[in-house]
Amino acid sequence: MSLSDLDVKKFYQGDGSNDTFAIPFDYTNTSEVVVIERDESSSTIVETTKTLTTHYTIVGANVVMVDAPASTTKLLIKRANPKTQALDLIGTGELQVESVEESLDKLTRLVQELGEQLTRAPK
Repeated sequence: MSLSDLDVKKFYQGDGSNDTFAIPFDYTNTSEVVVIERDESSSTIVETTKTLTTHYTIVGANVVMVDAPASTTKLLIKRANPKTQALDLIGTGELQVESVEESLDKLTRLVQELGEQLTRAPK
């Protein structure tokens, strides 16, 4: 598959009633989706990483929160790929094109995530 979408994260403003939020990026496993609730009700912002199945579920391309985020909070949905390489190419055998493409897609997602972090770094 090709990866044309550059989004790796999205903020949503809570309103106390909406509990469903679109995931704006491609992912291959639900473990790659991270949900963080940011309480902005005071001068000190408190971030809480939410837990899959305890605080939210993933249905299709949506995060569905168990409790709708309050209007004083923002919800951050971001992709976090593991920095691992699982493909093992063996010199004596048939090249598995699909496996190579999946690995290249993962590398592209990692580069997108690092690129997003670099845009926020002081230069």
